[in-house]
Amino acid sequence: MVVVLFVLFFMWLGFGGDYVAYLYTRSATPNEYHHVFPWLGVLLTVVAVAMARSAWRNGPDRVIWASGAEELLVAQTDDERTLVNCVEEMAIAAGLPRPRIFLVPDDDPNAFATGHDERDARIAVTRGLLTTCNRDELQAVIGHELGHIKNHDVSLMTLLAGLIGAIMLVSDGT
Repeated sequence: MVVVLFVLFFMWLGFGGDYVAYLYTRSATPNEYHHVFPWLGVLLTVVAVAMARSAWRNGPDRVIWASGAEELLVAQTDDERTLVNCVEEMAIAAGLPRPRIFLVPDDDPNAFATGHDERDARIAVTRGLLTTCNRDELQAVIGHELGHIKNHDVSLMTLLAGLIGAIMLVSDGT
């Protein structure tokens, strides 16, 4: 529904602009330009569909990239080993495959989940969260993020982040 509304909004902008151009040029003399084909509406519809498709396909990677996170492939410190252990434990408890784990180089305690579904889910945790939370608190945070994955909240939020990012790119270009 979100994607449909996104595309409809861009169609409304494009075809509305075409209608304004038509009204502006309809009384022009025969040798002047008459806006009859809805170029802007077609163009913005194609752009909206392309942006929605790109947001869906690349959204999880863009969210991780925007946060500056690096994937935790091999735990080096005790905090990192605790994080990997907590994610594995909580994934088993939730009946989910273990998501990929990312570390965000930020001192503020925070965490988020992204992805399309359980198979390509990612959990990102800030370094500040690792230093602030004890093991029980970290398990609670990871459990919360896994709840977002299990309830498919991540697919909606990832799509919204991608679509909003696309709108921001368009607005920055104008």
